[in-house]
Amino acid sequence: LWQKHGVARTDLVVHDYGVSVAEELLARHAEGGLGVEISSVTFLNGGIYPELHRPQPSQVMLLDPEQGPKLAALITAETFAMALRATYAPGHQPSATELADQWETVARHDGHRIGHRLIQYIRDRERHAERWVRALETTSVPRHFLWGMLDPVSGAHMAVRVAERLPDVDLVRLDDVGHWPQLEASDVVARHLERILAR
Repeated sequence: LWQKHGVARTDLVVHDYGVSVAEELLARHAEGGLGVEISSVTFLNGGIYPELHRPQPSQVMLLDPEQGPKLAALITAETFAMALRATYAPGHQPSATELADQWETVARHDGHRIGHRLIQYIRDRERHAERWVRALETTSVPRHFLWGMLDPVSGAHMAVRVAERLPDVDLVRLDDVGHWPQLEASDVVARHLERILAR
């Protein structure tokens, strides 16, 4: 896609399982096989260190080979909203309209029915952990982290590891934000992205 549109240099802003895509791109960048120069990567909450990822109960059930397909078949807008609310910070709970918008995105073309297949990104992270973590930690590409500390899945505990392993990176701790910085604190995230992308 980059090649088709003549993109030779790009910045990445990634969230959730997009962090795994970014780590693979960083690995390919290090190998010289990417075909595009990455100017920077900004990570928003995601399982960058697979062993620290704390999946929600519904995610664990979806991973089960027998129960996952059955659970996916039962997902409704209401059960989806209930599970999603748990990943937002208490002070930034989504409105009914916002939840409906997220549901519409997921349920398009019955996408919610394949949740048990989509959730396999967790297994992909485990399988590729060594390659992806090495790429994250050794790349020469500038890395930035805009991190929701109240995320139960990949929040403060993940930020602690980032600070330990990558002490020189730009780590912005969003103390009252959950898993969705771009939705819960969109103005703050936008300001930081303007700063980052202006470099």
